[in-house]
Amino acid sequence: MEYRLEEQQDSHVIFQFDSPELNTTLTYRSFSYKEHLHTLHKWMCAPHISPFWKLKVSLEEFEEYLSKSLARPHRDHYIIFSGETPISYLMRYRVAHDIIRDYYDYEPTDIGGHIVIGDRSHIDPSTIVPIVRGIINYTLQTEPVNTFVVEPDSRNRIIVPALKEVGFKVHSRITMPHKRATLMICKREEFTQWQEITIYDSTKENGDGYRS
Repeated sequence: MEYRLEEQQDSHVIFQFDSPELNTTLTYRSFSYKEHLHTLHKWMCAPHISPFWKLKVSLEEFEEYLSKSLARPHRDHYIIFSGETPISYLMRYRVAHDIIRDYYDYEPTDIGGHIVIGDRSHIDPSTIVPIVRGIINYTLQTEPVNTFVVEPDSRNRIIVPALKEVGFKVHSRITMPHKRATLMICKREEFTQWQEITIYDSTKENGDGYRS
């Protein structure tokens, strides 16, 4: 499936909530190729990101990678804003269509995720925890999901403790083709950090949201 730029819709708000940790509103917007390409490429080339994602490549090469990723129907892509400033990228994926399914006994509804923190100044649990907690809340409130999984690089000494704060538990250490990872799982029945978020119905032209 080829990704076509002309088919890409403008970015729109998916959900948002007020974060007391950051004293700001965190807004999760749909990723837009034409709006966010250069921002994400810049982040991927940053020293604190490139060793893990291995996407410190030319813009042309990155465009090819991103086009293929956006074309996969089992993936959802988000840009997270703190106030008016983009600070993070999230990819959410269906485990049944991803290589991670080979590393544990998954259920067809399981969802996984990847996170990028753009600016190095935000590499801190005080930023990571509310961002991840937000996507977990949104996923569990809108999808028939019992399990959310992540598989961060085992060398990442900041993200794993932050994920534990959210409610993830270490399942196992795994060796994937491209990295050694820590497989972590968050179960619906064990998740305790529920919060009120404003979910927006993108089908409404006026952008009205509703409380969940």
